[in-house]
Amino acid sequence: MCRNAVRMFPFCCPDNSETLSGYGRNHCPDVTEICKLVNAAMNALGKEGIKKVTLVVFSKNEKGNAFWEKQGFIKRDDLNYRNKAIEQVK
Repeated sequence: MCRNAVRMFPFCCPDNSETLSGYGRNHCPDVTEICKLVNAAMNALGKEGIKKVTLVVFSKNEKGNAFWEKQGFIKRDDLNYRNKAIEQVK
């Protein structure tokens, strides 16, 4: 699954203003290495008895959503994600 992944991370897309902390626009990590990390994390969590993992991806982030879907994460339509700012974020 990971070997066929395309570079789908927001910090790889020059037109996307949402970059991840620590990654600049000129740095695009190897997707295969990230897939290995995801698989290692999932295996480690499974060994600890954790049976389910949840993550949050912005709905506009088509490439990120496509990546996680390829990793086997399904979109749930039965949940609403909510938050409330304590202080105005700039």
